[in-house]
Amino acid sequence: MTFVIAAAQIDLSIGSVAGLSSVVAALAITASGSALFGVLAGLGVGLVIGVINGGLVTFLGMPSFLVTLAMLGIAFGLAQLITASAPVPILNDTFNAIFGGGNIGPIPAC
Repeated sequence: MTFVIAAAQIDLSIGSVAGLSSVVAALAITASGSALFGVLAGLGVGLVIGVINGGLVTFLGMPSFLVTLAMLGIAFGLAQLITASAPVPILNDTFNAIFGGGNIGPIPAC
């Protein structure tokens, strides 16, 4: 975000892309049973959407406000479509211990 703001641009799609990435990560963890595969799948979705946004702004010269506003709706809609608006729990203990325990290693995050 620092780079985007320093370049005098804006990204409105952050929340929806994070939501779609988390849905993909949860489904990948459920399907494979591997926390690492789920993390990589979620990061991959974020990378692909970032490349699309960046390419449209850089190479086609479209305003970042419009590109990311459109991607906000697309990412949100895809997440709703994939899950049928139902929550997708992550039942992998390793993933939950690392990312969902409220601690960063032995250090409490709160």
